[in-house]
Amino acid sequence: MHDYFGKVVSEKKRIETIGFAAKVDNWYMTPEMDDAFEVIQPILERFGKVIVVGMSMGAHTAIKQARRLKAHAVLAMSPKFSLDPEECNVPQQYLDKNFKPHMRGMGIKPEDDSERIIVAWDPMDSTDEEHAQLILAALPSASPVRMFYARHGVCESIAGADFMKEIIDSLAGNTPAETTSLIARIRRAHPVNIIFRLHACVGRHPLLSYLMIVSPRISRNRRAEHIYYNYGINGVLYFTLVIHGYDDEAVDLAGKIKNFLKYKEICPVGRGDMPPPIRLHTGDFQLVTCHGYMLAWDMQHRNFHGVQAFWPDNGLLPVIVRRHGHGFGVYVRIDGKLEPLVLKEDTVVLGTGAPDEEAFVVDSSGSKVGPGNKWSCPGLSVAISSSRGFLVTLPSRDIGLASANNCTWECLALLPVNS
Repeated sequence: MHDYFGKVVSEKKRIETIGFAAKVDNWYMTPEMDDAFEVIQPILERFGKVIVVGMSMGAHTAIKQARRLKAHAVLAMSPKFSLDPEECNVPQQYLDKNFKPHMRGMGIKPEDDSERIIVAWDPMDSTDEEHAQLILAALPSASPVRMFYARHGVCESIAGADFMKEIIDSLAGNTPAETTSLIARIRRAHPVNIIFRLHACVGRHPLLSYLMIVSPRISRNRRAEHIYYNYGINGVLYFTLVIHGYDDEAVDLAGKIKNFLKYKEICPVGRGDMPPPIRLHTGDFQLVTCHGYMLAWDMQHRNFHGVQAFWPDNGLLPVIVRRHGHGFGVYVRIDGKLEPLVLKEDTVVLGTGAPDEEAFVVDSSGSKVGPGNKWSCPGLSVAISSSRGFLVTLPSRDIGLASANNCTWECLALLPVNS
């Protein structure tokens, strides 16, 4: 096996590394490890400082073998304390899949302690929190760095060759306190971690999430596309802003995302071909669901389906509602012309005016969003129904036509589009 954790970073930044990759699930606890250390020992002796980095299973091994490797510093990301059920709580699935009799007593011990061990984990992950606390209790000299919203994959929230090179340089030359501060700073500004935070917060704090996304600091980030291309998060955020009455902010978010998708800038300046800004009060709207995708029409199967918000991706036609006086009609655009959609024999088809066709009803009088809450807004929210019931949007992007409820999954946020 020629691949291992961190290989890409080492190649890009020309960092000399030795990688360990387990071909079988043995947690690096086999006699072959003695042979491996015998091979690499003469190589390690050529270097003044050895930095050991590991993730999860590898982080446990990084700590356990640090003294043997004469490590100057260790970065243990989401480390496991042990898989021995006599040493800590271990989910049954780990026991069934990973634990072997020779692993008894494998837990981190005080004799594994070192002043330059950094333990990085997400305290919001209950399993990692338990293991981290056991490790810190066994290693009083270790330095903790709490990686909130990083989940078990802590490495994703500091990923990137430049970031990892900076961390490795700090492990080699700075104090553990300086390195933990650096890791925390990288995590807070990292697009992957921002996405994780948005996932957790868009439903409860839509305005704060909006302010985070449109912040100039985010748009200047060289990896901002990870945030702006995340259709699910931005779609959910648009919907949540609307149902909380932040119509202007919702429309501004949509405009900025569309600008980025086209120009790779959140606020392009001096573009001769700039599209006109999205207007809040317009006659035509697309529809964003509470799950973050947009409502579209599948002509082949004659039903509604979901597509990516802001940039439809699978050839389906976005559903458009057009304001007519005090009401709305439901359409799709074909060859530049709006064609009405109707219900006929339990399928959604283009309207021809036949007697057996039923028009959809677009109701803007309000929806129940949340337990026991009645929310009514004259702004950008509707429910669509027919004689069968309410249109209901599912997380799978499938659309039902016969819901008896008028709650969150039946609520649709209007996205203004320039006619």
